[in-house]
Amino acid sequence: MYFDEFNSLNEAKENKSKKNKIKLILLSNMSEESYTVPAVAEECKKRGISYRIIDINSCVLMEDKTMKFDMLIYDKENKKPMGINVDDTAIMTRRGVVRSTYTRDICTKLEDSGFFVVNTLDSIMSCENKYVTSKILQDAGIPVPKMAIIEKEDDIQPGIKQIGGKFPVVLKLLSGSQGIGVSIVDSEASLKSVLQTLWKLDPKIEILIQEKIESEYDLRIHVLTRKFNSPKPDKNDAVLLGYMKRNRVKKDFRTNYSLGGTVEKTKVTPEQEEIAIASAKAIGCNWCGVDIIVDKKTRKNYVLEVNASPGTQGLKKATGIDVVADILDFLQDKGNWIRSKKIIGFREVIHVEGIGDIVAKFDTGNGSLACSITYDEMKISDDKNTVDWSLEDKKFSSKIIGTSHADVGNETHDRIIINLDITFRGKLYKDVDVSLVDRKDKSTKFLVNRNFMERIGCSVSPSKTFIVTSFDGEYSAYESKGKPHAGIKFEK
Repeated sequence: MYFDEFNSLNEAKENKSKKNKIKLILLSNMSEESYTVPAVAEECKKRGISYRIIDINSCVLMEDKTMKFDMLIYDKENKKPMGINVDDTAIMTRRGVVRSTYTRDICTKLEDSGFFVVNTLDSIMSCENKYVTSKILQDAGIPVPKMAIIEKEDDIQPGIKQIGGKFPVVLKLLSGSQGIGVSIVDSEASLKSVLQTLWKLDPKIEILIQEKIESEYDLRIHVLTRKFNSPKPDKNDAVLLGYMKRNRVKKDFRTNYSLGGTVEKTKVTPEQEEIAIASAKAIGCNWCGVDIIVDKKTRKNYVLEVNASPGTQGLKKATGIDVVADILDFLQDKGNWIRSKKIIGFREVIHVEGIGDIVAKFDTGNGSLACSITYDEMKISDDKNTVDWSLEDKKFSSKIIGTSHADVGNETHDRIIINLDITFRGKLYKDVDVSLVDRKDKSTKFLVNRNFMERIGCSVSPSKTFIVTSFDGEYSAYESKGKPHAGIKFEK
């Protein structure tokens, strides 16, 4: 599936003018940007999207004392703070965010606060180190050229042997972009000489060498990923934005458009599409450029690298595809927003409005339609539209919004579903689907399902409890079984 096909399906379901109203913060090292960032700004103006381009090097985040916004953001050029909220603000990052500990910390704070970030710091960092990129792809079963890390002279001979023992070889600095830091070496003597020069400049520098794949071009494929590790994978979880052939620079072996390489429209095979999507998912990028080279002798595909901050000018010139417009379409649909995964324990404390604090179990294997909460008494109305239920001295009348069917042993139990408002880590989540289930014999009186975990954006540690919350009172999982209100601190 390609993005224009995917987008047309969405537009058939809803009028394009009804896209979600959002804000966009673009974090960039402006001194390195020439096309994409200004293009994003121009597209935001066309659509009436409230946006701010922030210089990551002078970015400041601060709390909003008025409590109107989740956070305030500004930089030295935009000294008036802009209020941003997790529910309506998307963050777009460019590779400049990895420049320093300070810039990386800005990204971490935004991700930990629950903002939707394209791309996450982890994925950009993985792309920044070419060896790490290759290892991740290799471990995922994706074809990459043979490679070796060279740190000292004693590594040269074993490294050459590891990549096949043939020259020429490709030499790469672990971090680099737009073809800078990549060279070709024709002999062992030349390789040793180049490495000695680099170590003279920086004794701690690590160098990646790769087997050279013979080809006159490579393919740059832009991939957009909507879901990672979906419980119910769909062919539309990732789509291609576009692709182009990048021909070698004259009297050079590199193909980068920024270095003068020519670009042209082309086609990709189903295998190349599959490899590109698998690469984006393995690295964890929502939007990236995957570079594939085709061996001119064997016709085998190899992934050269994944770029988490791809340029867009070359693709637009080659194909007419406006990637920036496609990305804005993607961002304006909040159904695509994937929160950064905050690691939590398999038991944490949630707050249920009207009840109080409850120790909840976060069960990654729970694919049911709704979360589950215990109850003391329950009576369904004759028309089956409402249910009266109680927990200790708390009494409720809730609208029944549906029914789930749970297999318990050889029996199927029908469970009514209601909506509850739940707060977790200080954030309120309204209208959470919850089933009323007798859990007095369980160690936790609330069971969280995968849908809610996806909504709050968390990754569960199967061996730890209470990583991000604490229960104000005595709690023992073993002693809670059979006690109907154990692990609950009721509101007064």
